[in-house]
Amino acid sequence: KSNAGTNAALRTNNASSTGTLTTRCYNCAFFNLATGDTGGCIRFTARAAGNSSDVLELNNCSVYTASTSATGYGIRNYDTVAGHSVTNTNTVVETASATSNLAFSSAGGGWGTSNYNVAGGPAASNDAPGANSLSDQTAAQIAYVDKANGDLHLAAGSVCIDAGILQTSFSVDFEGRPRLLGLWDVGAHEYNPVWLNR
Repeated sequence: KSNAGTNAALRTNNASSTGTLTTRCYNCAFFNLATGDTGGCIRFTARAAGNSSDVLELNNCSVYTASTSATGYGIRNYDTVAGHSVTNTNTVVETASATSNLAFSSAGGGWGTSNYNVAGGPAASNDAPGANSLSDQTAAQIAYVDKANGDLHLAAGSVCIDAGILQTSFSVDFEGRPRLLGLWDVGAHEYNPVWLNR
């Protein structure tokens, strides 16, 4: 996404009281390069009270938003209905806003099962949900290769390298390259200096 506005790069919205919305993202890279944007990068809304099982799953995703707005969220869970959930595993979010806790932000619905995530940016506080997660990381620690142009590969020394956990539902990264055995990298791209230089 490159235009400023109130919409997100990915937005899920289920207004039905009977249907169930399940959105699963594996190895996805989401970036919002509009510095004045107020809509954030990923937005989950599932407010239908009659439906208690809407889910957004983010697995090995990389997220960056250049918005400096106080509502320039990375991932925003707008849902407040019990049973709906956003789950995050091996997902990294960096924001450019100085407002705290915009990387993973919840309106009150909380998070589903979440582990091995990384959150960061210039704000004093950016919490990453779940056990074994890394909060309050700087942009230099996350070390995207060229986020200003939407390149969310990891540079050498990134805290995301070997900071994830093996997944069983897939075994490759964003470009179809094999994930390394043992500890996976957090984010859409598995780090390998040989691949970066091709």
